[in-house]
Amino acid sequence: MPIDGLSVVDNRLDQAQWPLATRVWATPKSEQSTQALEAVAKVLPDTNRDPRKLTVLVMTGVTAMARGTAAAIEEAGDYAFPARIVGPELAAADITIISNQIPFVADCIPNTTLNNLILCSKPEYFSAFQVSGVDAVGLTGNHLNDFGYENDLASLKLYEGMGIPTYGGGKDDKAARQPYIVEHNGNRLAFLGANQYGPEEYTCGTGEAVSAWAGAENPGSARFDRAQMSLDIQTVKPKVDLVLAELQHTEFNDAGDYQTEPITQSFS
Repeated sequence: MPIDGLSVVDNRLDQAQWPLATRVWATPKSEQSTQALEAVAKVLPDTNRDPRKLTVLVMTGVTAMARGTAAAIEEAGDYAFPARIVGPELAAADITIISNQIPFVADCIPNTTLNNLILCSKPEYFSAFQVSGVDAVGLTGNHLNDFGYENDLASLKLYEGMGIPTYGGGKDDKAARQPYIVEHNGNRLAFLGANQYGPEEYTCGTGEAVSAWAGAENPGSARFDRAQMSLDIQTVKPKVDLVLAELQHTEFNDAGDYQTEPITQSFS
Protein backbone atom coordinates (compact mmCIF):
# COMPACT_ATOMS: atom_id res chain seq x y z
CA MET A 1 0.00 0.00 0.00
CA PRO A 2 1.77 3.18 -1.16
CA ILE A 3 2.14 6.14 1.18
CA ASP A 4 2.71 9.49 -0.51
CA GLY A 5 3.28 7.49 -3.70
CA LEU A 6 6.02 5.39 -2.08
CA SER A 7 6.03 1.67 -1.34
CA VAL A 8 8.54 -0.36 0.66
CA VAL A 9 8.09 -3.29 -1.75
CA ASP A 10 9.04 -1.17 -4.76
CA ASN A 11 12.60 -1.80 -5.92
CA ARG A 12 12.76 1.85 -6.99
CA LEU A 13 12.15 3.21 -3.48
CA ASP A 14 14.38 6.01 -2.23
CA GLN A 15 14.59 4.94 1.41
CA ALA A 16 15.51 8.45 2.54
CA GLN A 17 12.05 9.59 1.41
CA TRP A 18 10.04 6.92 3.26
CA PRO A 19 7.84 8.86 5.74
CA LEU A 20 7.33 6.12 8.35
CA ALA A 21 11.00 5.44 9.06
CA THR A 22 12.14 6.08 12.63
CA ARG A 23 15.56 7.63 12.83
CA VAL A 24 17.60 7.43 16.05
CA TRP A 25 20.98 8.74 17.10
CA ALA A 26 23.17 8.76 20.17
CA THR A 27 25.92 11.05 21.44
CA PRO A 28 28.68 9.50 23.57
CA LYS A 29 29.69 11.27 26.78
CA SER A 30 32.80 9.25 27.62
CA GLU A 31 35.53 7.22 26.00
CA GLN A 32 33.85 4.04 27.15
CA SER A 33 30.51 4.98 25.55
CA THR A 34 32.31 6.01 22.36
CA GLN A 35 33.87 2.57 22.11
CA ALA A 36 30.52 0.95 22.82
CA LEU A 37 28.80 2.93 20.07
CA GLU A 38 31.55 2.12 17.60
CA ALA A 39 31.13 -1.58 18.35
CA VAL A 40 27.36 -1.38 17.89
CA ALA A 41 27.72 0.57 14.63
CA LYS A 42 29.76 -2.29 13.16
CA VAL A 43 26.92 -4.82 13.59
CA LEU A 44 23.75 -2.72 13.61
CA PRO A 45 22.34 -2.10 10.12
CA ASP A 46 21.25 1.38 9.10
CA THR A 47 17.81 0.01 8.22
CA ASN A 48 15.79 -3.19 8.58
CA ARG A 49 14.99 -3.04 4.84
CA ASP A 50 17.65 -4.64 2.67
CA PRO A 51 16.99 -4.12 -1.07
CA ARG A 52 19.73 -6.66 -1.80
CA LYS A 53 17.34 -9.34 -0.53
CA LEU A 54 14.22 -7.97 -2.23
CA THR A 55 12.62 -9.55 -5.29
CA VAL A 56 9.70 -7.76 -6.92
CA LEU A 57 7.50 -10.13 -8.92
CA VAL A 58 4.70 -9.14 -11.31
CA MET A 59 2.38 -11.76 -12.84
CA THR A 60 -0.44 -10.90 -15.22
CA GLY A 61 -3.69 -12.63 -15.98
CA VAL A 62 -4.16 -14.20 -19.39
CA THR A 63 -3.08 -12.11 -22.36
CA ALA A 64 -4.44 -12.54 -25.88
CA MET A 65 -3.33 -9.92 -28.38
CA ALA A 66 -6.16 -10.70 -30.76
CA ARG A 67 -9.63 -9.46 -31.76
CA GLY A 68 -10.15 -5.84 -30.63
CA THR A 69 -6.61 -5.55 -29.25
CA ALA A 70 -5.10 -6.70 -32.54
CA ALA A 71 -7.34 -4.30 -34.47
CA ALA A 72 -6.17 -1.43 -32.22
CA ILE A 73 -2.53 -2.41 -32.80
CA GLU A 74 -3.01 -2.36 -36.56
CA GLU A 75 -4.85 0.96 -36.43
CA ALA A 76 -2.08 2.50 -34.31
CA GLY A 77 0.60 1.17 -36.64
CA ASP A 78 2.59 0.31 -33.52
CA TYR A 79 3.20 -3.36 -32.69
CA ALA A 80 3.99 -2.48 -29.06
CA PHE A 81 0.84 -0.34 -28.74
CA PRO A 82 -0.77 -2.37 -25.86
CA ALA A 83 2.34 -1.89 -23.70
CA ARG A 84 3.17 1.77 -24.27
CA ILE A 85 1.57 2.89 -20.99
CA VAL A 86 1.61 -0.16 -18.71
CA GLY A 87 4.75 -1.78 -20.12
CA PRO A 88 7.37 0.32 -18.30
CA GLU A 89 5.61 -0.33 -14.98
CA LEU A 90 5.66 -4.09 -15.63
CA ALA A 91 9.30 -3.90 -16.72
CA ALA A 92 10.26 -2.18 -13.46
CA ALA A 93 9.71 -5.46 -11.58
CA ASP A 94 12.66 -7.77 -11.03
CA ILE A 95 10.70 -10.67 -12.54
CA THR A 96 7.81 -10.12 -14.95
CA ILE A 97 5.62 -13.07 -15.93
CA ILE A 98 3.02 -12.84 -18.71
CA SER A 99 0.35 -15.50 -19.19
CA ASN A 100 -0.08 -15.67 -22.97
CA GLN A 101 -2.72 -18.12 -24.11
CA ILE A 102 -2.60 -17.82 -27.90
CA PRO A 103 -0.04 -18.67 -30.62
CA PHE A 104 2.03 -16.33 -32.74
CA VAL A 105 1.11 -16.99 -36.37
CA ALA A 106 2.76 -15.46 -39.41
CA ASP A 107 0.32 -13.28 -41.38
CA CYS A 108 -2.31 -13.62 -38.62
CA ILE A 109 -5.36 -11.52 -39.56
CA PRO A 110 -7.26 -9.79 -36.73
CA ASN A 111 -10.75 -11.29 -36.47
CA THR A 112 -13.19 -9.09 -34.59
CA THR A 113 -16.23 -11.23 -35.43
CA LEU A 114 -18.62 -11.43 -32.49
CA ASN A 115 -17.93 -14.52 -30.32
CA ASN A 116 -14.85 -15.49 -32.34
CA LEU A 117 -12.87 -17.90 -30.15
CA ILE A 118 -10.13 -18.95 -32.59
CA LEU A 119 -7.27 -16.60 -31.75
CA CYS A 120 -3.78 -15.71 -32.90
CA SER A 121 -1.21 -12.89 -32.77
CA LYS A 122 1.28 -11.72 -35.34
CA PRO A 123 4.89 -12.49 -34.33
CA GLU A 124 5.54 -8.75 -34.57
CA TYR A 125 3.26 -8.21 -31.56
CA PHE A 126 6.02 -9.76 -29.44
CA SER A 127 7.49 -6.27 -29.23
CA ALA A 128 4.78 -5.48 -26.66
CA PHE A 129 6.32 -8.16 -24.44
CA GLN A 130 9.76 -6.66 -24.91
CA VAL A 131 8.53 -3.22 -23.85
CA SER A 132 7.02 -4.91 -20.79
CA GLY A 133 10.34 -6.50 -19.82
CA VAL A 134 8.91 -10.02 -19.89
CA ASP A 135 11.19 -12.59 -18.23
CA ALA A 136 9.03 -15.71 -18.69
CA VAL A 137 5.67 -16.70 -20.15
CA GLY A 138 2.99 -18.95 -18.66
CA LEU A 139 1.30 -21.24 -21.19
CA THR A 140 -1.67 -22.55 -19.22
CA GLY A 141 -4.24 -21.11 -21.66
CA ASN A 142 -6.64 -23.15 -23.78
CA HIS A 143 -5.99 -21.39 -27.13
CA LEU A 144 -2.37 -22.42 -27.75
CA ASN A 145 -3.36 -24.76 -30.56
CA ASP A 146 -6.01 -22.54 -32.16
CA PHE A 147 -4.01 -22.58 -35.41
CA GLY A 148 -2.69 -26.11 -35.22
CA TYR A 149 0.18 -27.88 -33.55
CA GLU A 150 2.81 -26.59 -35.99
CA ASN A 151 2.05 -22.96 -35.16
CA ASP A 152 2.19 -23.76 -31.44
CA LEU A 153 5.61 -25.35 -31.91
CA ALA A 154 6.71 -22.32 -33.95
CA SER A 155 5.59 -20.07 -31.05
CA LEU A 156 7.67 -22.13 -28.64
CA LYS A 157 10.68 -21.64 -30.92
CA LEU A 158 9.96 -17.89 -30.98
CA TYR A 159 10.07 -17.77 -27.18
CA GLU A 160 13.26 -19.82 -27.16
CA GLY A 161 14.86 -17.59 -29.77
CA MET A 162 14.01 -14.53 -27.69
CA GLY A 163 15.51 -16.15 -24.57
CA ILE A 164 12.12 -16.32 -22.83
CA PRO A 165 11.50 -19.41 -20.65
CA THR A 166 8.00 -20.91 -20.56
CA TYR A 167 6.04 -23.16 -18.20
CA GLY A 168 2.54 -24.63 -17.94
CA GLY A 169 2.70 -25.67 -21.59
CA GLY A 170 5.21 -27.13 -23.99
CA LYS A 171 6.07 -29.36 -26.92
CA ASP A 172 4.58 -32.40 -25.15
CA ASP A 173 2.93 -33.30 -21.85
CA LYS A 174 6.24 -33.98 -20.11
CA ALA A 175 7.73 -30.63 -21.10
CA ALA A 176 4.49 -28.84 -20.19
CA ARG A 177 4.77 -29.96 -16.55
CA GLN A 178 8.37 -28.86 -16.09
CA PRO A 179 8.73 -25.99 -13.59
CA TYR A 180 10.51 -22.75 -14.37
CA ILE A 181 13.01 -22.01 -11.59
CA VAL A 182 14.69 -18.64 -11.18
CA GLU A 183 16.93 -17.12 -8.52
CA HIS A 184 17.14 -13.41 -7.78
CA ASN A 185 18.86 -11.71 -4.83
CA GLY A 186 19.15 -15.08 -3.13
CA ASN A 187 15.43 -15.83 -3.53
CA ARG A 188 14.64 -19.04 -5.43
CA LEU A 189 11.20 -19.18 -7.04
CA ALA A 190 9.49 -21.98 -8.97
CA PHE A 191 6.61 -21.52 -11.39
CA LEU A 192 4.39 -24.27 -12.74
CA GLY A 193 0.86 -24.44 -14.09
CA ALA A 194 -1.91 -26.43 -15.70
CA ASN A 195 -5.19 -26.05 -17.58
CA GLN A 196 -8.39 -27.58 -16.22
CA TYR A 197 -10.82 -26.68 -19.02
CA GLY A 198 -9.31 -28.21 -22.15
CA PRO A 199 -11.10 -28.94 -24.44
CA GLU A 200 -10.08 -32.46 -25.29
CA GLU A 201 -10.76 -31.91 -29.00
CA TYR A 202 -11.93 -29.05 -31.23
CA THR A 203 -11.54 -27.82 -34.80
CA CYS A 204 -8.85 -25.17 -35.03
CA GLY A 205 -8.33 -22.33 -37.50
CA THR A 206 -6.44 -24.55 -39.95
CA GLY A 207 -9.28 -27.08 -40.04
CA GLU A 208 -7.41 -29.67 -37.99
CA ALA A 209 -8.86 -31.50 -35.01
CA VAL A 210 -6.62 -30.63 -32.07
CA SER A 211 -6.56 -30.82 -28.30
CA ALA A 212 -5.83 -27.84 -26.07
CA TRP A 213 -3.86 -30.18 -23.83
CA ALA A 214 -0.34 -31.35 -24.54
CA GLY A 215 0.00 -35.06 -25.22
CA ALA A 216 2.79 -37.55 -25.67
CA GLU A 217 3.32 -36.36 -29.25
CA ASN A 218 1.64 -32.95 -29.46
CA PRO A 219 2.14 -29.52 -27.88
CA GLY A 220 -0.34 -27.65 -25.70
CA SER A 221 -1.01 -26.70 -22.11
CA ALA A 222 -0.42 -29.07 -19.21
CA ARG A 223 -3.58 -31.03 -18.42
CA PHE A 224 -4.70 -30.39 -14.85
CA ASP A 225 -4.76 -33.41 -12.62
CA ARG A 226 -4.94 -32.71 -8.91
CA ALA A 227 -2.72 -35.61 -7.85
CA GLN A 228 -0.14 -34.87 -10.55
CA MET A 229 0.01 -31.16 -9.76
CA SER A 230 0.29 -31.87 -6.05
CA LEU A 231 3.19 -34.23 -6.78
CA ASP A 232 4.87 -31.65 -9.04
CA ILE A 233 4.62 -29.02 -6.28
CA GLN A 234 6.00 -31.39 -3.66
CA THR A 235 8.85 -32.39 -5.97
CA VAL A 236 10.07 -28.85 -6.64
CA LYS A 237 9.33 -27.38 -3.20
CA PRO A 238 12.56 -28.58 -1.48
CA LYS A 239 14.62 -26.88 -4.21
CA VAL A 240 13.18 -23.36 -3.80
CA ASP A 241 11.88 -20.84 -1.29
CA LEU A 242 8.49 -20.33 -2.90
CA VAL A 243 6.36 -22.28 -5.39
CA LEU A 244 3.84 -20.36 -7.49
CA ALA A 245 1.27 -22.72 -8.99
CA GLU A 246 -0.98 -21.40 -11.77
CA LEU A 247 -4.30 -22.99 -12.70
CA GLN A 248 -6.68 -22.02 -15.48
CA HIS A 249 -10.11 -23.10 -14.32
CA THR A 250 -13.23 -23.53 -16.43
CA GLU A 251 -15.25 -20.39 -17.15
CA PHE A 252 -18.50 -22.23 -17.90
CA ASN A 253 -21.11 -23.65 -15.53
CA ASP A 254 -22.82 -27.01 -15.97
CA ALA A 255 -25.40 -25.41 -18.27
CA GLY A 256 -22.66 -24.18 -20.59
CA ASP A 257 -23.07 -20.51 -19.65
CA TYR A 258 -20.00 -18.26 -19.46
CA GLN A 259 -19.39 -17.03 -15.91
CA THR A 260 -17.51 -13.98 -14.67
CA GLU A 261 -17.69 -15.04 -11.01
CA PRO A 262 -15.65 -17.94 -9.52
CA ILE A 263 -17.33 -21.29 -10.06
CA THR A 264 -17.67 -23.72 -7.17
CA GLN A 265 -16.45 -27.07 -8.40
CA SER A 266 -14.61 -29.93 -6.75
CA PHE A 267 -11.50 -31.25 -8.45
CA SER A 268 -11.14 -34.94 -9.09
